[in-house]
Amino acid sequence: LEVLGMVAQGQVPPAELLKRLLSKGLGYALVLASALVKVPQISNIVTSQSAAGLAPLSFELELVGYTITTGYSVDRGLAFAQYGESAFLLLQGIVLLALIYRYSGQSPARVAAFVVAYAAMVAAAASGWAGSEAIAAAYNFNTVLYMYARLPQIWKNHSEGGTGQLSVVTFLMNFMGCLVRVFTSVVEDAGLAMVRTYVLGAVLNGVILGQILHYSKKGGAKAEKKGRKASKAGKKASKKTK
Repeated sequence: LEVLGMVAQGQVPPAELLKRLLSKGLGYALVLASALVKVPQISNIVTSQSAAGLAPLSFELELVGYTITTGYSVDRGLAFAQYGESAFLLLQGIVLLALIYRYSGQSPARVAAFVVAYAAMVAAAASGWAGSEAIAAAYNFNTVLYMYARLPQIWKNHSEGGTGQLSVVTFLMNFMGCLVRVFTSVVEDAGLAMVRTYVLGAVLNGVILGQILHYSKKGGAKAEKKGRKASKAGKKASKKTK
């Protein structure tokens, strides 16, 4: 409203005010877009009924990371526009992890161990047993956690020479979202820990995005080569028949 008032009076709003307005706008746009970030990945798994190429550990750690980010932001009293996408990604992450468990053949004992540990963490934060200092400490550790959440997936892609059912749309949105969050976190003074986390997130999501594009291009080239070989074999067989 302040910006509109100044424009109506023919005044140019201060750069700092414009930056904050842009930050708010990008924040809310990102929150809205985040409601669909993992839908392509979920759709890939449901359609193919396979979790091939997806590392369960990566998605477990990612879920913990989203939970810590959401809890830290609420405890810090940040505006919903600053962390809303973490809350939406948290909900989608639960659905995604459940699908991965279903289609990756994880042992019931392993699944139960994670569910119990995760439930205990959420209960400790929600009940107030884990105070602000503990939540802040967990968030400072979140940078390391986020790194380890992506490394198993990066290594799996490299070692298998492919990315399986990973969605290029989901990781493109993750990458762009992290870049936007770096800007909004700086403008909104969300703290060095949050800025550091999003910078690392942009780098790691960028690596996985690059892997998806690289291996899909490589796979397409292989398919094309096989197609040419099959075509040549067909022509040779046709000539012999004649």
